[in-house]
Amino acid sequence: MSASATPETVISFPGARAPDRRRAVDAHGLRLAVYEWGDEKAPPILLAHGGFDFARTCDVFAPLLADGGWRVVSWD
Repeated sequence: MSASATPETVISFPGARAPDRRRAVDAHGLRLAVYEWGDEKAPPILLAHGGFDFARTCDVFAPLLADGGWRVVSWD
């Protein structure tokens, strides 16, 4: 980490957009964070991240799909 960077530093990327909805789902004692972009009535598409990523990694790609008519769902 550079001398000027702190854990609170916010990095933004062109086109990135926070999810439209966020909720938690409890599944057999495990709490999952679920993030959604796009119209709730649109056909769903699920995005699963890789092992060292997290659901908000989709903040750049998911809005593009949502703007194309999909309901995008990602989770941690």
